[in-house]
Amino acid sequence: MDITTPSDPTVDQRAESLAKESLAHFEANRNDDAARTLREALSLAPGNPVVLKALRHLQQDAATPQVLKLVHRLATRGDIAAGTEALHILQDPSVSLQTSTAIEIIELILTRLKAVPLSRAGQVVAAVLKISRGTKEHIASIMTENGAKDLLEKFGKLGEDASDQIVNVLLDSTAWKKAEGQPKCLREAFRLMMTCFAASKDDKQKSLGETAVIARSAARLLAGRPDELYSFVNQSGLQEMLLLLDINSAMDIRSHATLAVAKFIEVTPETADSMVGKFMTAWIGKGEDTHLRQAFSAAAALFPVATEFMAKLFMTDGFVEGLVPLLQARSADTELAGLELLNGACLDKMCRVAVKRNCEEYIKAVAKSKSKGQSTAAVVLAKLQQGTAGGESGKEKIIDELADVLKNLTVDGDTKAKETSIEGLAYVSLNGFVKEALINDAKFVTNLVDTVKSSSQKPTVLYGALTVISNLTAYPPSQTEEQKKISELKSYADAKGHPMKKSDPYETDEKITSRCKTFLDTSLVPALANNFKVYTPSAALLVARILLAVSQAQPHRGRIASQGGVKLALHLSTSTLPSSPSQPTEPDVDSLSDIASHALARLLVSVNPTHVFSPTLPLTSTIRPLSLLLLPRPNLLPTFESLLALTNLASLDPSSSSSPHALITRHCFPALDDLLLSPNPRIQRAATELVCNLMSSPHGVAKFADFNGDKQAKQRLSILLALMDAEDAGTRQGAAGAIAGLVDWGGEVAGVLVKVERGVERVVKVVDDDVEEVVWRGLVALRGLCGVEGVKENVRELQGVEKVRAALRRWRRRELLEVGVDVMKILM
Repeated sequence: MDITTPSDPTVDQRAESLAKESLAHFEANRNDDAARTLREALSLAPGNPVVLKALRHLQQDAATPQVLKLVHRLATRGDIAAGTEALHILQDPSVSLQTSTAIEIIELILTRLKAVPLSRAGQVVAAVLKISRGTKEHIASIMTENGAKDLLEKFGKLGEDASDQIVNVLLDSTAWKKAEGQPKCLREAFRLMMTCFAASKDDKQKSLGETAVIARSAARLLAGRPDELYSFVNQSGLQEMLLLLDINSAMDIRSHATLAVAKFIEVTPETADSMVGKFMTAWIGKGEDTHLRQAFSAAAALFPVATEFMAKLFMTDGFVEGLVPLLQARSADTELAGLELLNGACLDKMCRVAVKRNCEEYIKAVAKSKSKGQSTAAVVLAKLQQGTAGGESGKEKIIDELADVLKNLTVDGDTKAKETSIEGLAYVSLNGFVKEALINDAKFVTNLVDTVKSSSQKPTVLYGALTVISNLTAYPPSQTEEQKKISELKSYADAKGHPMKKSDPYETDEKITSRCKTFLDTSLVPALANNFKVYTPSAALLVARILLAVSQAQPHRGRIASQGGVKLALHLSTSTLPSSPSQPTEPDVDSLSDIASHALARLLVSVNPTHVFSPTLPLTSTIRPLSLLLLPRPNLLPTFESLLALTNLASLDPSSSSSPHALITRHCFPALDDLLLSPNPRIQRAATELVCNLMSSPHGVAKFADFNGDKQAKQRLSILLALMDAEDAGTRQGAAGAIAGLVDWGGEVAGVLVKVERGVERVVKVVDDDVEEVVWRGLVALRGLCGVEGVKENVRELQGVEKVRAALRRWRRRELLEVGVDVMKILM
């Protein structure tokens, strides 16, 4: 018996209309409206085919990962906003992606390269390959079966990020299930790239970006598998790579090609010697401006990365001697390339001597001209003057003139001249008279700080500017007593038969402090903090040295801290520390972390911690780098200033949530055990004062109170009691304060001190001290001890009553008198 109700055409029409409306809402990304409308359609006609089709469509969408939906919109509609959202999801460290979804994303983009926004799509592809192991294996499998050419071309169109990832796949042995597939595809990919070098310079359709990607990829492959690939670099291929080093090439192309050639030279120096030599001989032999520019450009680019190799070529018989005639009456670009070569050659001592002997007059002439190569010529001259012999007055005059030229070019020259001139100033600013001339030019100082602020994407320029600032702010290195004696003996020996060399009037502490203040007035610290995420290790080291120098003068520290100096020093000090908190046996005193930690300590000596730190910059993060400065070192200044900084931090309320006492106690012992016994009075005093402040916390007390038979704690307490009799008044004061703080915990803690041999006797003795502050602290300790059973009688036997009475007659400080009266009441 059929009991189904005949369908109502009017109801079906209404339901189908609602289903279509639901799909329209869905296409417009109005998902709530789509679900509501579909529910209404289902209630009217649950069996209608159109309604059921809409339901399946929405169900399928619900089961599709959000990131795949977004990539679909990017690939099918060119929706860049959807691609950006997908990229954010993929870059989340907690995201997980099924291999099937990851592969679908890659395929979706690769099949729609003509329509998809390439830059954003390339970033998405790169992000997928970074997190999906299965996708790497899938890509490797495709290349094994079909070769590397097709995927290389597609990934190349997607830009540098995607190309970097396919190079990663080519170099990752674990991604290749068939071991023979990897070497085959590596060789094929590298051959294709070498072919592209030749085509790229003639292909007007190929962008500079694509050429840069090819150069970068080839360099990475050659660097990763040099032994397998160098044999595929023939004379023609190497020639094309060398031509990419032209000074007129884009910087990114030139840098990547330089890396590729440098790696080839490193792997096969003999072959490279022959092939590079043939190129240079052939191109210079042609004698035309273009060929000379290209040969000199290639040599200039390679000198910094293959100095010994290039020096050998440069010193070929007759080359340096004939270089100036080759450069005269040439185009500006050719002359500039030749000067760049001379600049690079100055990296090698023998080449520098040859350049000075054969080319100096020519370089001087260019440096005085207004030509395109003026700034480069001035830089070469600056390098030639450093370390050369000759009369000091004549040398100073040349350097002074050079500095003036370079300074003016830095301020008023074009972009290229400014960047080159900064390199030259990094050399000449080692001289005191140049430092003074530079710092007195307000426009130059402002320009130099602005260069630091704006050069995050130009590491060479940034490094040069930081070098100049470091030279201008550097104080002479502090010396140990032994080093001072050796210097005095050396000066005496050098002076025998010769007039004594005068000290540099521009390198006094007053002059250097003034230069530091000038930079701080020009907002140097915010400029340094602006780039802290992009510093190379060498640049970061310079920044740390600058921070240490400008913070030497105490009046500067508050301003530095308020401008972000503490945060910057903390970032630099922790950026290279090992992840394990275990302390090394010996500190690296020239390391970035050591110098930055010293700068951090110096700042924290003089600022109120509550004004500097916050939930986003926790005070406790400073303890570890500061504690590493307490390790044995030849120069004790960092140790001393670290102790002062830790003492300042330990002055905070130990009951607060941000209290550093627990971490200081954990990280700074046993270094403090040694420092309390230091033969240096200032170190011993600073260590004792730190211990005094730590006594306000149970963590500090636990290091001295022997509750569990801890022999080390008992030994520490004995040392602390002995220090109350030290020769240095500050040490006695710190030790007396520490004992007073310990006894102030009362009861069982105070009883620990009584058990130490001569413990009560030493406390009674300190009441007789000739420093009022020490006496006051001793009385506080004595008052606490007298509450322990049997101590009053002991104090009387030690003539404590007489000593306290004498102290009350001798001193007039109100707090001291109040405590003394309390003690007398207890004893009497």
